Amino acid sequence: MKRKDPQQSVPILQNFQVFLRSDYANGTLLLLATLVAISMANGPLSEAYHSLLEYNPTLRVGPLEITETAREWINKTLMAVFFLTVGLEIKRELVQGSLSSVRKAALPVAGAIGGMLVPALIFVLINWNQPGIVGWAIPMATDPAFAIAVLSILRNRIPTGLRAFLVTLAVVDDIGATIVIALVYPDGFLPFPILVGLAVVILLLLINKAGVQSLLPYLFLGIFLWMAFIESGIHTSVAGVILALTIPVNSAYKDRAGPATRLENGLVPWVNYFILPLFALANAGISFRESSLSAMFRTPVAIGVFLGLLLGKPMGIVAACVAAVYLGAAHLPAGVRWKHLIGAGFLGGIGFTTSIFLANLAFVENVLFDHSKIGILSASMIAAVLGWVLLKISTKQGEHKTSRA
Repeated sequence: MKRKDPQQSVPILQNFQVFLRSDYANGTLLLLATLVAISMANGPLSEAYHSLLEYNPTLRVGPLEITETAREWINKTLMAVFFLTVGLEIKRELVQGSLSSVRKAALPVAGAIGGMLVPALIFVLINWNQPGIVGWAIPMATDPAFAIAVLSILRNRIPTGLRAFLVTLAVVDDIGATIVIALVYPDGFLPFPILVGLAVVILLLLINKAGVQSLLPYLFLGIFLWMAFIESGIHTSVAGVILALTIPVNSAYKDRAGPATRLENGLVPWVNYFILPLFALANAGISFRESSLSAMFRTPVAIGVFLGLLLGKPMGIVAACVAAVYLGAAHLPAGVRWKHLIGAGFLGGIGFTTSIFLANLAFVENVLFDHSKIGILSASMIAAVLGWVLLKISTKQGEHKTSRA
């Protein structure tokens, strides 16, 4: 029997490493986690799956005692880290990137605003005088990880400016989601923890003003900010963004990256390969046992979310961009045509994890939460396919290779 050469396995390992470094690896993991969650919620492990998510672990720190379900610990702790990463990206774009000037930001900001308003309006019209109307913000969201993952598959077919447009649009979308979470979905404000959180923010601003470059003081105070927010009724995701905005972007040393960049680089692999898949595993499980899929899909919440994401998002994004360009407030990036923006508009309709997160905040009732997830998952999958197809047929292979050099 011929002995296998160990060197033959190296290309497989190298291919796997290349895959993990690619933009669409995290999108693939999100999809797999979602399929596993749905399978567990409807298979023989259903009871164990739901029991585990409803388990109530308690955190005690001195006199402070916090008890949450396992799902809420994931949503309030790990998603705070996700929004910390989002906040770091927002600050980088504000200081050095596509949000650093009005001219650069005008088009994606316009698209993001249109892409938030139109889906919300569609949802409200469909759910008017219905209990599910509190979920109006759900179709406003874009999942940046999944949208960029789909876009990256077509990297040789799209102009460079289109990726920058979609990334910036997703960042502005996240700003909108953070504002909505803070103002629309609080869980009953408590004044004393808010004052404690405000004091922590002042300390963070002071050490920023003092030019502190070490990450340890920021992260240490960030833990207290998270604890204050979890007690205050303001969602901890807002604490993550606030912490990020206090961390310096620029470095005081020429041979070293700035604190925000170092932290973002350290967090991104954990967010992509652990936090977001775990969030999907905990929140994407839909039980079809009590009612049929077709019956769930006919509910106002499911229809509003589905149409808001699949139609409202591209309509709002493209219409707002057209208005901004023809009013002279913005211009299309180099190499980008309207046909590309239509495809990117559909990718903006991939709500996925961010929409599920908003749905979890909006609906206390598990039934309405499940109905919203039906709309989110179905619209996101169709939007991903339509966006990919439209971008693929709108640009010839290799057309933009020279512009990417």
